Amino acid sequence: MLELSVIETQRLRLHPIAPSDASFIQESASAREISDTMISLTYPYPAGEAVRYIARQQAELLSGHSATYTIRKNETGFFCGLIELRDIDREHWQAELSFWLDVKVWGRGYMSEVVQAVVQYGFDTLGLNRLYAYHVLRNPASARVLVNNGFKQEGGVAATSDEMGTIRGCCAESHFTGRVATISLKSQLFCILGFRLHDEPVD
Repeated sequence: MLELSVIETQRLRLHPIAPSDASFIQESASAREISDTMISLTYPYPAGEAVRYIARQQAELLSGHSATYTIRKNETGFFCGLIELRDIDREHWQAELSFWLDVKVWGRGYMSEVVQAVVQYGFDTLGLNRLYAYHVLRNPASARVLVNNGFKQEGGVAATSDEMGTIRGCCAESHFTGRVATISLKSQLFCILGFRLHDEPVD
């Protein structure tokens, strides 16, 4: 099991996900604009899916495979979205980064703030060597979040479905001292790889 604590940024506070978050997630994730920018969310968002999602994430937390946080405003506690490190692989010390923001708080730079904090948490606290993420191309804002956190272009791969189209790629160097991160941009997906330098070899 992973031990999670609250993470604070300049304007936001990240709380480990809890059953009491279900109604906020259900309402926010039901917006068509959210599913249009996410691979993992469908529209309409099924009734009761937030409760099921939280149960899955808490089970993954107990097994040490996922760390999921709600994003809330520091001053008001207003629910802003979710961010998670999932599919944590201790053999290769890697995990997938996934995130989304409530439509009402788009365009305020919140996610860039949050991603920086969670990437640092993944490297420093969890000791991960590699982070990766997927991003639909029709959502350039998420690409900017990653680039603004110190990433630059790298390679490309093939699409996995006709809907996703052609794949292009990019790579990045993280601003975090002693780390290099890479991004691979898939057709309608975007993959980030973040590497932390170690004193001893890793797989």
